[in-house]
Amino acid sequence: MKKCLSCDIVFPDETNFCFLTGETLQSYDDPLVGTTIGGRFRVEAALAGNGWARTYHARERLIDGSCTLKVFGNAANGGLDEAAKARIVAQLELAKRIAHPNVVEVLGGGTTEDGLAFVAHPARPQATPLTISGARPVADALGMVAQLLRGLGRVHDFGARHGQVHPGNVLMSPDGHLELLDVGLGRLIIHEPWDDGAPEEALAAQHYQAPEVSSGERATIRGDLYAVGVLAHELLTGRKPIEADDLRQLRDAHRARGPLDVAPAAADLAPSLRDWLTRMLAPAPDGRPPNTHQALDALTAAAKEAEVTMAVDPRGEDASSGGDAPEVDVIALDPQLRRWSVYRGIFSRMVEMGFPGGPPPATGDALRRVNELVDQLEGFADHGVTAHESLRGARRRAREGRHRIAAQMAELNDRATEVHRDVEPLRIAAARHGEKAKDFPERARTLHTEVVRWEGRSGFTEPYQELATAYRELSELMDQWWAVRRAQLACEADASERREELAQFSEQLDELREALRVHESNLSEELTSLETTLADLGRKADACELELLDAVSRFSAPMRSKPELGGCFRELLDASRS
Repeated sequence: MKKCLSCDIVFPDETNFCFLTGETLQSYDDPLVGTTIGGRFRVEAALAGNGWARTYHARERLIDGSCTLKVFGNAANGGLDEAAKARIVAQLELAKRIAHPNVVEVLGGGTTEDGLAFVAHPARPQATPLTISGARPVADALGMVAQLLRGLGRVHDFGARHGQVHPGNVLMSPDGHLELLDVGLGRLIIHEPWDDGAPEEALAAQHYQAPEVSSGERATIRGDLYAVGVLAHELLTGRKPIEADDLRQLRDAHRARGPLDVAPAAADLAPSLRDWLTRMLAPAPDGRPPNTHQALDALTAAAKEAEVTMAVDPRGEDASSGGDAPEVDVIALDPQLRRWSVYRGIFSRMVEMGFPGGPPPATGDALRRVNELVDQLEGFADHGVTAHESLRGARRRAREGRHRIAAQMAELNDRATEVHRDVEPLRIAAARHGEKAKDFPERARTLHTEVVRWEGRSGFTEPYQELATAYRELSELMDQWWAVRRAQLACEADASERREELAQFSEQLDELREALRVHESNLSEELTSLETTLADLGRKADACELELLDAVSRFSAPMRSKPELGGCFRELLDASRS
């Protein structure tokens, strides 16, 4: 696609001159800029990119709504294979469900015929990817980590995994609010996690991958927690827990090391916070907290023990609509489409001024065709606004259902966290009692031997004081043993009861996930139908607009030689900039 530098109108590649200014058109450096992805998102400018994805500023087709588009793959290299595209589509369905203040909403996404995959988010013009250039104040760092854990908690509760938690996938607003990007859509679904042929940019992201990923395991909850541990270490100390110059060195370091000693880098941190970091960065998954809620609970307890008040999320659970982009009252038409109505009014005046006695047949036919195409485009636009309003209503119902289910999940998780707090002390107490009981059997056998010896001497025909003493000592030992064993059994029974409660909570969470699946399924047909309608309208509008540009270019060419129309051309240029 090409553009006019004066009016910013986008033209097809085969057009060479702008119909408004007559200037030579300039090609975009990026082939996607100026195109429409999936019929729904018009790409307006490239923002950033790396070896596996590019980010663009875009606009929802037909309406006045800006968004951010991330595109995976490269059409020039054949694009993604079918397996990668299928994984992205599956992950998108999961990502669309997530509704939380600390997770960016997914507006749409999918794959294209030329092998690209894309995901669209609401635009966050004030937010930027998280940068870590040194240690942050402890209270601020812990508050940021807590935000990430809350967002991940919702992701995990809804049955998804992030898989690529790193600074590039965390947006930070000026007020300190954090949002996770690309749930499940990271590089892992496109490249092998430890591919030595991956781009250099892979190293930065790979620092946040859990050691088990080097063995080819899939993303897990505890893998996400490891990534948060790396971020926490970096925020608190200004350094990554493992430094490496390339992927192979990082992989070898993961495979060789035992439990990470955070003390040298985190010497100034309170012991409770160092212990929490050590557990989050455990090389084996079983050494890390079993879920995000327990990780957050442990962080809260560690901060309390360290007498640190964590910074508060400025837009917590009560903010906006639960983390989704705020909605405007009225969905407005794309201003670029509104301009065509202004243009054609100016075109009509140009014909009247340029041809007082009536236009030549070719000019009159060209104007009629322009008007027909503008009518078509306005029809597509009106239909698009209506479809967007219906889509917004369906999304609102979907979010409301998700929030209801999420609230029930949060209540269950809070109760489970309280129960889990009881389990570990009970386990420790039972183990302590078990340790105490270890020497009782040997002591009992020794005393029993003494009892038997004196019973043999007595033959129960002659009383011996030593036999009475042996009986008493054995009886007292058995009383002590029974007291310890009874306490151990009581702790084990209480712990077993708590674990049963946790199992019931887990079953109830599974039931809520099924309820979420049913909720999504009930709305899926309506949402898919509306999204398909918008994509079809977007493609028709694109085709109509391309034909309109061609018709307008042919209409305007003979007009440019008439000096009396100079004012009209200036009006057209002003309208293009409004």
